Amino acid sequence: MNEFTAVCFKKGFMEHEQILQYCEEFISFFKIADIRLINITTAFEIKKLYKYAWYDCLIIATALENDCSVLFSEDMQHKQVITLRIERKAKKLIIINPFV
Repeated sequence: MNEFTAVCFKKGFMEHEQILQYCEEFISFFKIADIRLINITTAFEIKKLYKYAWYDCLIIATALENDCSVLFSEDMQHKQVITLRIERKAKKLIIINPFV
């Protein structure tokens, strides 16, 4: 949701009220995850392995920790697969650019 909001503001896709409306709809349809200490630790590993910006590493780590298999992002490598072992479990995530 943060990624969607940041891109909409940055690129001027929508007005403030419309972005807020979409965020409220997201909240009603999707599980929203908090960033926790384990996500920060995992983000360091992602940063080392994949060289993404720190904020993107936190997003990826939080998605992996919450068993997401797809991450929609406009500014990461389209169709890249992130694979990581977290708490002895292999986790995989594919990054999709919805604007391609």
